[in-house]
Amino acid sequence: MRIYHFGNFYMSSIQQGIQAAHCQTEMSLKYTYGSLDEPDGTKEIWHDWARYHKTMICLSGGMDINLQEIKQLMAQPENPYPWSYFNEAQEAMGGMLTNVAIVLPEDIYELAAKVRQKQCQIDEAGDVYCMQNGEAVLLPEKISEFEIRLITLLNSCGLAK
Repeated sequence: MRIYHFGNFYMSSIQQGIQAAHCQTEMSLKYTYGSLDEPDGTKEIWHDWARYHKTMICLSGGMDINLQEIKQLMAQPENPYPWSYFNEAQEAMGGMLTNVAIVLPEDIYELAAKVRQKQCQIDEAGDVYCMQNGEAVLLPEKISEFEIRLITLLNSCGLAK
């Protein structure tokens, strides 16, 4: 498991790291003391990541408008993964959205890597085809429309600089 942070690319690298830490703190509060109406399993995923994994990946999420779109994606009811966001104070930076984060299981980020490396393809129906012995083989598991969008997002954002 990993937590992926999407940061505002106008911030310096140290600022992006600090904003990721702020966002992660918000996630900790949300999934430890937050509402009881979070999707089933998200609290357990968060706690598993926090106890046993702790790997952070900081990506460039683009400008504010891009971060707003990422936040809207994460807020979809179809999202089965823990996520959070962080806004600076209104007094400090006009309430600017600086970071959006999500905890992902290995199968999602590994599939994203295989798609990026052209070892696998995903069709609109969520069918996954991977190259095996020179031919595309349909895998038994489908992925959701949300996960297709998430994989596309992961593959469109470079590492934060």
